[in-house]
Amino acid sequence: MQIRSFVDTESVKWDIEVTAGNLLKACRGSGLTLNTLMSMEIPVETLLEALPCFCTRQLKERGLSKEDLLERIGPDQMKTFMEALSPSVEEAFPNEGDSLPEKGSVEDEAKEEAPKSPGSAKTS
Repeated sequence: MQIRSFVDTESVKWDIEVTAGNLLKACRGSGLTLNTLMSMEIPVETLLEALPCFCTRQLKERGLSKEDLLERIGPDQMKTFMEALSPSVEEAFPNEGDSLPEKGSVEDEAKEEAPKSPGSAKTS
């Protein structure tokens, strides 16, 4: 998983962490849904309510509140955050077909030729 980040108005780097816990906090606190997150059709006020949820570990480490972080976010930072959040979410929640090998692929062939466990071979 690639770590994506944005920089606030004070030139402090923030890593975006998309985890089940952070996503749940963001959804509960802002009304965000996985569907709106995946489509990235998020109202600005929802985005701003959700943004600190994806940086909770760093907020604790830096002794900052959610409000402190939001005070460091301007229009450029919101745009950068959105650009970094989108691929982070896609990576955390890939489309169903993205992780499945194609039929007849090398992985399928390897599965078919895999040796059986000891004791499972027919004896004469």
